[in-house]
Amino acid sequence: MVAIKLLLNSFTDEYQAKKVLSEIQILRQLSTMKSNVFTTKLEDVIASTNPEKISYIFIVMEHVDSDLKKVFNTTQNIEFNEEHVITILYNTLCAMSFLHSANIMHRDIKPANILVDVEC
Repeated sequence: MVAIKLLLNSFTDEYQAKKVLSEIQILRQLSTMKSNVFTTKLEDVIASTNPEKISYIFIVMEHVDSDLKKVFNTTQNIEFNEEHVITILYNTLCAMSFLHSANIMHRDIKPANILVDVEC
């Protein structure tokens, strides 16, 4: 099972193109690191076949069950206790430490960007 991120018209302007290429390069580098258990792994990158006009890119990544935003929005159906909070916070801090050790600074930390599985 994989997650697929669709990016449309990513190469229409230079700024967007640099952002997409940077994201792919970072994911590719992090995916090769054996000690990385904190970020999703890049499986594949699929782009349109017309080299003159790249209109779409699919970034294929490892699938993760949910994110914190979804968990927070469905807490009435989920029993959420102090141990869950501690586990999620600890793992988030470990992930941030891992990224910083790879000289990467995440500029968009928010609940929707913190992925969690059934084990928090």
